[in-house]
Amino acid sequence: MFDFRLLIKLIGRTFSIKKESLRYPYPKRVIAVLLVFPFCTFLLIVNWIFLLLDELIFPHYRKVEIKKACFIIGIPRSATTYFLHLLSNDKKNYTSFKLWEILYAPSILQKYFYNGLNKSLCLLSISPVKLLSRFDKWVYGTFREIHEIGILKPEEDEILNIHIFKSVFLSYFFPGTDLLDDLYYFDENIPYNKRMKIFRFYYRCVQRHCFVFNQGGHKYFISKNSAFIPKLCTISEWFPQSKLIYLLRSPFYTIPSTISLNMRMYSAFTKQPTTYQLVTKTCDILIKWYEMAEYALNTFYKHRSIKIPFKEFTKNLYPTMQHVYSFLDVEITKEIRFYLEKEHSYSKKYSSSHKYDPLIGIDQDEITKKLDFIIKSDIFKKI
Repeated sequence: MFDFRLLIKLIGRTFSIKKESLRYPYPKRVIAVLLVFPFCTFLLIVNWIFLLLDELIFPHYRKVEIKKACFIIGIPRSATTYFLHLLSNDKKNYTSFKLWEILYAPSILQKYFYNGLNKSLCLLSISPVKLLSRFDKWVYGTFREIHEIGILKPEEDEILNIHIFKSVFLSYFFPGTDLLDDLYYFDENIPYNKRMKIFRFYYRCVQRHCFVFNQGGHKYFISKNSAFIPKLCTISEWFPQSKLIYLLRSPFYTIPSTISLNMRMYSAFTKQPTTYQLVTKTCDILIKWYEMAEYALNTFYKHRSIKIPFKEFTKNLYPTMQHVYSFLDVEITKEIRFYLEKEHSYSKKYSSSHKYDPLIGIDQDEITKKLDFIIKSDIFKKI
């Protein structure tokens, strides 16, 4: 299951002799490699030991049925993270992967261990939340102003596939190679048998999560991933009863914002030779994802999906969330109603602190030409 061949190939491309490359061995790149490689190797080994122990100690976790699942998709920078957090605050009805679980506890044993550690620290009047909040501030810093991230917060569970070395998130550490390109077009470029093997790992991780946090299956398992757009055909096979929520935002905003976000991610592991890189590649991928999302909605999720225009969500948050709860056939409790009404007032005043060149990667005529069969002129006013 683990792609050792890809691992070896990517290690061979850790550095590039081209000075304009994000993998050129600048001191920052060398230091990042010396820190990341040992840490990630250790983490992968530990996690896989516990994943294998699950098969011996809790083999019955494989019998867990995921009957209630909802996948939230949208081109990056479409408020999907905020949407996920809104639902995740309703702990009675929804469950999702948190970042700590994705990175440090994919196995059942690890989940039990960290849950037990948390309870023990609380009994000793030690607040894990405060400690981890300081950790988030130290590790993620101002990046949290662009993307709300934290060790205790819900996060994109596509990151789980790093454990088998088959995630698009690897491209942030190995930018500018073509070895990961097929993952951006998963359903189209990867053969069926390989897709099934790759996705089986993710499905097993979801079963493990629900084994611990969703006994009885009463809650919706919710997952938010932009990178799942090219996987929607495969997802529909593994989760045949799942529902889909698609947040649609204008490409004239998502493309430059994603390019800017990517550069912030790349800068964690290397010096930036120029302000923006991989602009054309990023633009081409996102345009293709718009096409793939529309195709999936009309083909695999025709009667079990909703499309939410970005401006409708941000300007009319509470009515939109009422519609979502109705779509999922979930009752809004008084506590959640109060919370959503409060967020509705807050969203009207919100202004992103993410600053970037709004024209980077934008050729309006070209984008309109490629997407005019999906996004008509009247729809642009809503997204």
